[in-house]
Amino acid sequence: NSLSENLQKTLPFIDEVVVEKQFPGILNISVKETKEELVFKNSKAVYTANKDGKILKKYSEYNGDLMLVKVSEKVLFNEGEIILFENEREKELCFNFISMIFENGYDVEFVNVSDPFSSYMKFEDRIIAKFGSASYFENKAVYFKAGVKGISEKAEGVFDLSAWTPENNKPVLTYGDISSYEK
Repeated sequence: NSLSENLQKTLPFIDEVVVEKQFPGILNISVKETKEELVFKNSKAVYTANKDGKILKKYSEYNGDLMLVKVSEKVLFNEGEIILFENEREKELCFNFISMIFENGYDVEFVNVSDPFSSYMKFEDRIIAKFGSASYFENKAVYFKAGVKGISEKAEGVFDLSAWTPENNKPVLTYGDISSYEK
């Protein structure tokens, strides 16, 4: 098991290693590769990762090919390891967003979880979906999925779920310019 872990840290693009011993003296090693699926970025660094948050490679700048996840300055990036968050709320939000996006096949340009109380994502290059904190995230995700179906494919605006609670379950949709929301 330590051989597998060492290989995955030393060679970040290795996702899974299976080591089998066959006697006498034969060692079979099977390797499964992972791929760059998203980019984590803060003002200090830009790293690609797989959808599980395993850091794969450092880049000098973001090139726009993969979904961007903006994180706070307190995040640690170590190639071959899962991204390390100091703030548990930021970590929870980050992985909630990533799971929701990949499970639903959403077209998302970027997610911003750098402030764990005012998170948001850019959906289909036209809708900013504000989720706020991680509270009730699964419920907000269900409302988002249902709500975007009712928004015209040409409409641009902000779909605000940040104040959503079981008692206050009315998201707010405001049509208009979304250019002020940064990556």
